[in-house]
Amino acid sequence: MAEAKVAKGGARTDISTDEVAHTLWVLTSYQYDLLVAEAGWSEKRYRAWLERVVVEAVLM
Repeated sequence: MAEAKVAKGGARTDISTDEVAHTLWVLTSYQYDLLVAEAGWSEKRYRAWLERVVVEAVLM
């Protein structure tokens, strides 16, 4: 996924493909459990947060 985004010009150019991949992995791996299951966030709030941080972290 990260390589496809970088290849299509959809990712930031100031970070490596590896960093894009690792960032996406960290943001999508266990954050759901922490925020929804443990912190009580709704699914809607989690999805809005995830979309915002992914855009800020790897697409801007």
